[in-house]
Amino acid sequence: MDYGRYTTVVVNAMVPFEAVISDPKSLALESVSLPEVAQRPLHPAFAAA
Repeated sequence: MDYGRYTTVVVNAMVPFEAVISDPKSLALESVSLPEVAQRPLHPAFAAA
């Protein structure tokens, strides 16, 4: 069986930019502030990090 992979990227952008989905398999992309991250339903391993 072929399983997909997920990549989560966390950055502190020094200059504002317009994020774009460049992969046809991606369903969503959001830019949120750091305090908002903890309010999101995160993958347990990512939340623990």
